[in-house]
Amino acid sequence: MQNVYFIPSWDKKFENSQSRKIKKLTWVPIPVDFDEDYLELVVRPNGAAYFGVWMVIVMIAAKCSTRGTLAWSNGLPMSAANLAHISRMPLKLLEKVLPVLMEIGLLAERKGA
Repeated sequence: MQNVYFIPSWDKKFENSQSRKIKKLTWVPIPVDFDEDYLELVVRPNGAAYFGVWMVIVMIAAKCSTRGTLAWSNGLPMSAANLAHISRMPLKLLEKVLPVLMEIGLLAERKGA
C-alpha cells in the first residue's frame, strides 16, 4: 500500500481561529514569512516552480477530508499522478518536488490505509 503524504505543520501554519470553524475551506491562511523552509525551497534550480507546486499541494490539502493529509475521502492516498491530474501541474515536476518537500520537512509520509 502506498504511503499517505501529509503536511506536518498544517495546524500551526495553515489554520487559524476562523478556518477551524469552517467544515469545507475555500481559502487557506498562508504565512507571509520568508523562513528557512521557503528559502531552502526557492534557492534550488527551478525553485520558483517548486514553490508553485508547494502552494498547489497546500490548496489540495485544504480540500481533503482530513485537512493537511493528501488522501481521498475513503482514506486512500493521493499519488503524484493524482496530484498532477487535480492541479494540472506536470507529473514529472511533481515527481521531482515531492522528495524535496519531504527532505525539507514540508511534507512527511505515514503508512497508507
